[in-house]
Amino acid sequence: MDTEESQDQEVLTLVPPEPPTTEDEFIENGDFVKGQFDYIKNNSEKRMLQTAYQAINILELWNYMKEDPGGNGFVFSGDIRVRKIYNKIEELGYQGHSGSSFGCTLRDMQIIAQKGEKEYRKIYLLGLKRKGIAIINP
Repeated sequence: MDTEESQDQEVLTLVPPEPPTTEDEFIENGDFVKGQFDYIKNNSEKRMLQTAYQAINILELWNYMKEDPGGNGFVFSGDIRVRKIYNKIEELGYQGHSGSSFGCTLRDMQIIAQKGEKEYRKIYLLGLKRKGIAIINP
């Protein structure tokens, strides 16, 4: 092998991998930054998740989020930690929660606490795919 061929091979190994081209590849292998929820297109939903994620980080309540809140769910549990999360979310700039959206957001955080955000992202995107909603631009 001559020097020119060797240099060509080195250059080929430096080429970045192709981005995912199918929805399945995107779901399995797409990159994301933890806590940013960039894979969520709805800005209101994204903001709900971002502020909840930040609040739980700041309050160091990820272990609590792994627990089962009991038959009343998080919202009606009466646990002071839920109130602290809610207050911190508002402090972080999101004041638009209804009881329902707050409960759903905490369940999303519970999935992240139990399975990790990579698995949460996969579950979220598969749900969109099943509904026929495009998750990548063609």
